[in-house]
Amino acid sequence: LVYLQSYQTDNATLRQGESFTLKLDVRNKGESTALNVVFNFKSDSFLPLQTGGVKTLSDIQVGEAEGVDQPFMVNAGTKDAPATINVAVSYTDPGGESYNESFTITLYVASGPTKVPIYGTLRPS
Repeated sequence: LVYLQSYQTDNATLRQGESFTLKLDVRNKGESTALNVVFNFKSDSFLPLQTGGVKTLSDIQVGEAEGVDQPFMVNAGTKDAPATINVAVSYTDPGGESYNESFTITLYVASGPTKVPIYGTLRPS
């Protein structure tokens, strides 16, 4: 059984248009090695970067942990609300049996910083 022990982001605050990396701590508490592990990330609120939303691991040994990092950009339409990322995980055991797991990750997206107008004073030249 492959499961999600914990997750975190490299940025403490997520805002529209900004990039961040989601860091997963994934574990195998099954009775055999998980092989050909594929993570598929889907979200309307977060856009996957660099990988198209798919990450792979060759294996996760029994009782072991693996880190999975996926970069994202916060969608411009997401702000001041919780948003989710659905993670589908598929893998096989050494006998060829297939398994599927899924996790939902919830992250909060803050509103953008307030833009203060800049006023200048005209100076004669």
